[in-house]
Amino acid sequence: MAQFDKTFPTLDCSACILTPKMVDVGSHPNITLLTWSEVEKVEGYVGSFTVTVRKKARKVDEELCTGCGICQEKCPKKSLTMYSRPGWVYRKAVYTPSHKPCQIFRSSMFPTVPIMKGNLQSL
Repeated sequence: MAQFDKTFPTLDCSACILTPKMVDVGSHPNITLLTWSEVEKVEGYVGSFTVTVRKKARKVDEELCTGCGICQEKCPKKSLTMYSRPGWVYRKAVYTPSHKPCQIFRSSMFPTVPIMKGNLQSL
């Protein structure tokens, strides 16, 4: 939903709906925010459950990254992407995947660590 501009049925701005929820989650003491991750399995019942999460490989060290974006500027490789209009285009192989709510609240709460992904092509 965060990738869409408007949400059905009210046509509200998706960032307007998700941003306050993301701030609440990011500041909650019992929640660890795992970026670039996918839920693989949820087991148990309400109040007692276990979640298996798979962190995707970033190929960028999260501990050393400051989110400055220099690696994105200096990256000599390009990667094919279909997520742009009007079709398939090349983008830098190192990029920061972000959605509108994340772009609004750039802070330590929402890390801006880039990833390196795709079939790399030389310039």
